Amino acid sequence: MRLIYLLAVDEDHAAAAEVEWLLGQRGYFVRRAEEGSAFPPARPNEITLALWSQSAQASQKQILFTNCAIDAWTQGRLILARLDDALQPRGLGDVEAIDLTFVPARVASVWKIVEAAQGIDRLLELRRKDAPPEPDLADSDMSGPGEAEHPACEPKPKGTSARGFSSSHAVIAGFVAAGAFASLGFLSLTEAPNILLGLAAALWGIVAGTVAGFVGGGDRELKSAARVPPPAALPALAASAPGLREVEHVSESATLPEGPAGISG
Repeated sequence: MRLIYLLAVDEDHAAAAEVEWLLGQRGYFVRRAEEGSAFPPARPNEITLALWSQSAQASQKQILFTNCAIDAWTQGRLILARLDDALQPRGLGDVEAIDLTFVPARVASVWKIVEAAQGIDRLLELRRKDAPPEPDLADSDMSGPGEAEHPACEPKPKGTSARGFSSSHAVIAGFVAAGAFASLGFLSLTEAPNILLGLAAALWGIVAGTVAGFVGGGDRELKSAARVPPPAALPALAASAPGLREVEHVSESATLPEGPAGISG
């Protein structure tokens, strides 16, 4: 990605400026870390180049410098370079450092920094390719575990009523309502036409049958749902099944008649 985060103390400003210019000539964008801001961490797409020296070792913010370098090393984004013969920082003693101690040879040594940065970019690209794709939370199923496996927990399709409809309740209630209305009509409205009385009786029968069908169907749905055990009770029933089979086996063997000479059948 050609983005480098240059980590150096203020005393090494001249060497850091030279390295920054050489990397810029090779197509890298270098961002300097500010010692006054306590060496803030690098950005996720940057490679950290730490210039270690005796000045950095004696700096009051040496711990902050080292912690920032260690964080980059744990992420596989650190390039360590030595400006002099200072001992490597604590925690990074096993990291291979690029030698920049010979000032006239820094132009050639910068190529080692470029090669190390290219190697880090290749490794990070391989990690991104091998990483599993992130799940889409918008399309993922937010139901809890086990709910989709149990048929009673499946969501109902859109457009269906939450209550059932019982045709037997509807027919019985419809005939009863129609007969009751027709009887009352013949007794109280004898002068009304028979056709109107029949239509009114049929209408009241349809209304009463529809209401009774939905009410009866809802009660039937609640009763059937009460008979289905919840998903949490299924493992308990399965666990108690061997004990039940043993009890049945003992009861059956106790009722068998004994044969001659005390030998059970």
